[in-house]
Amino acid sequence: MQPTVLMLVILVLGVFAKNRLLTAAAACLAFFSATRFGREAQVLQPLFLNLGVLFLLFALLLPLISGDVGFKDVSVAVFSLEGLIALVIGVWATVLGRLGVGLLKVRPGIMLGITFGSIAGTAFFSGIPVGPLVAAGLVALLLSLFRELS
Repeated sequence: MQPTVLMLVILVLGVFAKNRLLTAAAACLAFFSATRFGREAQVLQPLFLNLGVLFLLFALLLPLISGDVGFKDVSVAVFSLEGLIALVIGVWATVLGRLGVGLLKVRPGIMLGITFGSIAGTAFFSGIPVGPLVAAGLVALLLSLFRELS
């Protein structure tokens, strides 16, 4: 019962944050939890994570096959100052994502804090909800820094 209630809370938070993906995921998982599929579904977590990354990569690479981006665009994107900054930030974001996955595996409750933060940022600062893995990675990085300083 408790996992279903938690998913319903996340579903409501997703609605308030206007985050359709979070809302849909929470609705599906609430259904799985209510039908007792939740415990068995946990073995699918690595598959779901890999599928999510796969579809994200599809979306990122589609402009390359549609003709919207060509070799000239790639060279400018990599060898200009903007491109080099974007490259470094892209590497940093993927490392943060890895840290976020690690943190969420150990402390999955952090996702609620990230969700509440997304709602506050969307509601009060006109923010746009970004990926929870990078947000969790930032949390992991800051927690690590705080541990080192104390």
